[in-house]
Amino acid sequence: MNVQATGHAKKAALVAGLWSIAGLCGVAQDKRNVTEPVIPPVCIILHAALHAPHGIEPKDELWVDTERIQMSINHCGRGQAVELSSNGERTAFLSGTLRLRRGVTLLVDKDVTLYGSRNPRDYDVHPGSCGQVTESRRKGCRALIEADHAKNSGVMGEGVMDGRGGEELLVNGADQDMSWRTLAEEAQLWGYRQVPQLIGSDHSNHFTVAGVTLKDSAGAHVGFHKGNGLTVWGVKIDAPSNVHDADGVVPSAAKNITVADSYIRTGSSDIAMVPVSGSIRNVSALRNHVYGGQGIAIGAETGGGVRSVWVDDLSVDGADKGILLQADSPRGGNVRGVTYQDVCIRSSKSPILMDALYRKPGQMTERSPVFEDIVLRNVRVSGGGQLQVRGLDKEHHIGIQLDGVVLTDPDGPYTLSSIHANILQGPGPVNFMLMGEDSVISGRLGGDARQASCAAKFVPFPATTTLVASAEPVPEKPVPKPAPSAGMDAPPVSRDAIPNAVHTSAPVAVRVAARQPSMPVAQRVYVLDAVERPVSQQLTEPACSSGHCHTAPQHRVVRRVRMRHCRAGGSCRSVRRTLRTAHRRVALRRRLHRIGQTIHG
Repeated sequence: MNVQATGHAKKAALVAGLWSIAGLCGVAQDKRNVTEPVIPPVCIILHAALHAPHGIEPKDELWVDTERIQMSINHCGRGQAVELSSNGERTAFLSGTLRLRRGVTLLVDKDVTLYGSRNPRDYDVHPGSCGQVTESRRKGCRALIEADHAKNSGVMGEGVMDGRGGEELLVNGADQDMSWRTLAEEAQLWGYRQVPQLIGSDHSNHFTVAGVTLKDSAGAHVGFHKGNGLTVWGVKIDAPSNVHDADGVVPSAAKNITVADSYIRTGSSDIAMVPVSGSIRNVSALRNHVYGGQGIAIGAETGGGVRSVWVDDLSVDGADKGILLQADSPRGGNVRGVTYQDVCIRSSKSPILMDALYRKPGQMTERSPVFEDIVLRNVRVSGGGQLQVRGLDKEHHIGIQLDGVVLTDPDGPYTLSSIHANILQGPGPVNFMLMGEDSVISGRLGGDARQASCAAKFVPFPATTTLVASAEPVPEKPVPKPAPSAGMDAPPVSRDAIPNAVHTSAPVAVRVAARQPSMPVAQRVYVLDAVERPVSQQLTEPACSSGHCHTAPQHRVVRRVRMRHCRAGGSCRSVRRTLRTAHRRVALRRRLHRIGQTIHG
């Protein structure tokens, strides 16, 4: 090992020192002013139709509620939410892909579970493309919740979304001898698995996931691709520890990302920054707790580059990896400006692992990995494990600063090594030395190794998370089961389909909620139940209150008559009588128009 400060080492130490000063004075890397999300006003409430205390029963697998939920999303205005609500013992929804619209939030209530369908056809991008292993990386599955060019949309609430990744697939109504997880295992041998993410955002800026519990996804639990602004706040992500292809939060080709106050327990990367098709920058991970998997990871593919990452107040309890940066030569890129601060790690196989030769060594290419300006500050490690820093070659070292990084049990079973590394120690204490081939270590070793206790940081995986709500709940109403649906095989529904259903015999009836009688038109709340009613019963009862008639949108002539009578102080009876007359006039006008067309034709 060379201990002398060569010119290369001096440069590395100077750069690391400057980054240390900048880090002490800096703030989180996300350039947005991020605050705790607040639930938006609710426009539509859907009541659960399934009773599933132990998961979806085989007899209920055909009761897919995709169409009813999608119609509600299409009808909801920007800045509003579709609420999934329980109904007594009925607390479950079963759905295929749901496509969020711009500005619309899906709200999953407490004690409600949204289950993903086991039928791959409910997620197909192209017919038959989902639920298989292919030679192409081309996307074959949509996510359970898909946001494509849906700015300001999101998923919120205190409920649960269950991807059912370990259950057998359902094809043509019959159980198969494989699951989403089986496909992942097969893809490790060859090809690419085509499985759905739980939440997938693509080209959707300012996307929010808050409060919900995400369980057992077939793919990533939260994917964010080619977007500006992702907020993951107060989320619980839970997947089996033996599943290695179900990452927690996965941004790609994205910027301005905040993951805060969340609890993540997976068998894969808990937060994975994988810049395959574009750079990842301006990332803040604040006050998070990790319980398994590979911790907060950068790589293994870093071709697009990663910069400006700030991880603060992190606990890693029992994970395979704690702080992980990895890449290899054919798929590498520039990773710089990464700071881990106030981190507690215990019982990890590899508490600190930075490896530019991940998987297999390679010669220097245009896409070789370069790790620079990596700072670890106030990091406490206990329970043993491997601490390794390995650069690419003699010309391409990893530059890292250890500032207050200590082993709280220095006599524990640790393996310490470095190769092709420039390591600056201090100004905080460091009570170990990463010695190895072609490594230059500068700064001071030792000092007062006493650090703040980590006892308060290691907390059990929580059962509940609370969000701030902006409205009171709507009274529940008994709801029968919806009719079996073909899921996404049904044609898409336009945003006007629900208002028009009031005038037709569509299988969705709309009633006005009893709350918020003075809300403006854009914020009226409707409850949609899967009940088919005669047309005469689908017309909602108008009521005059504060100069407005609160009912579902009708034909413009009917709406104009209603508003005129309400402003004039007309009674509900007079409004209903006038409505009947208006309906007759509208019907007569349409009939005369058809007769005129016939005569002139």
